Amino acid sequence: MKTRTKVLIIIFFTLAFCILMINGKVGEKAAEFITENVLKKDDETNVSSAGQALQEEYTMQEILIDDENGKIYGQAYVPVDEKKDTFPLVILSHGLNNNFNAVSFYAYELAKHGFAVYIFDFRGGSQNSLSEGDMLSMSVMTEVTDLKLVIEQAKTWDFVDTTQIIIGGEDQGGLVSAIVASDMPEDITGLIMLYPYLSVADELHNQLMYHELIPDTFQIRGGITLGLKYAKDVWDYDIYEHITKYTGPVLILHGDSDQVVDILYSEVASEKFSKSEFYIIEGGEHSFTGRYFNIACDYMVKFVEKHTDT
Repeated sequence: MKTRTKVLIIIFFTLAFCILMINGKVGEKAAEFITENVLKKDDETNVSSAGQALQEEYTMQEILIDDENGKIYGQAYVPVDEKKDTFPLVILSHGLNNNFNAVSFYAYELAKHGFAVYIFDFRGGSQNSLSEGDMLSMSVMTEVTDLKLVIEQAKTWDFVDTTQIIIGGEDQGGLVSAIVASDMPEDITGLIMLYPYLSVADELHNQLMYHELIPDTFQIRGGITLGLKYAKDVWDYDIYEHITKYTGPVLILHGDSDQVVDILYSEVASEKFSKSEFYIIEGGEHSFTGRYFNIACDYMVKFVEKHTDT
């Protein structure tokens, strides 16, 4: 009966909300009323109890990083544990023309499992970036520089176990993380790559044809405008040769319905890395949502748990 009563209450307020919308009288007050009196009415309600639990399991703090190239905006998610002062750190990087929100839900899940997580915006990473920088000056290699700076700064944070740092990312962030891992193997405990943009050089070659004919600006992926530096920095760069110099543990996740980056690129990478785990997310596209996100999170949590001491 109690469950049935709550369902009827929710239906009642939902109908009331719809009527108010039709009459053009819905505002923040009405939305807040429904949220406070329905969604947060009972601690057993999934929405409220889950939200409350999350707040108790970790804290979020904004951490800005700055050098001569400009400001980097980021957020750190730190577990709440009275028995520990430091935690393994996972640094997650977003993909091309995206921002930290693209990996924020992975951060929440990892923090719930006892890992500190830092997510940030690359300088010039997108038009919606909270970091400084211009997209026309951004490239894979400028993002490599950004991530290296983040890692060096992270070593100074009092909540970080500096002997346990895992880096990873989605799309271009996965490629950038792989390059950094190969350049800084002593600092990196593990590498996570979600549908990594390993096809970037081939795509540029196919589209622009000749190095000498690269224009000052061009578009890829149906409308992302980039600058000359973006193409030049990876034109002659042998991605597989470089990233597979990293000999630590690697996790690669890629959906078999990805229409942006062919899964074959990840399959090749998995064969070339000396210690890789490669999982195909059946039905997954070039972003994991819904159950595909849950599957990816499960793989990620298990990987981090396996390669850290928590």
